[in-house]
Amino acid sequence: MIPVTNPLTQMKNHEILNVSPAHQQLNDKFNEQVIESYWSENGELIYILKDEANLEQYAGIAKKLLTASPELDQNFTGKVAHTNQDIWVRFEL
Repeated sequence: MIPVTNPLTQMKNHEILNVSPAHQQLNDKFNEQVIESYWSENGELIYILKDEANLEQYAGIAKKLLTASPELDQNFTGKVAHTNQDIWVRFEL
């Protein structure tokens, strides 16, 4: 496991990043559920979310937010899971 600064937590100021307020609200909603993020050994971005988060919904949110991020390579996969990590939902960019 390689710890990573969550690319989505870096998106805080919509004025600087030139994103819409709606995009910023979606980003804030996502970040409220993130406990930890890291790159797996095989290059997947992993988000560990609070147990009450709907994994399908938050995988979709992660994909939408990361796809809109111009500084990220658009050719990778990621996963979201709850803290016990027994169920994963994958997303691809």
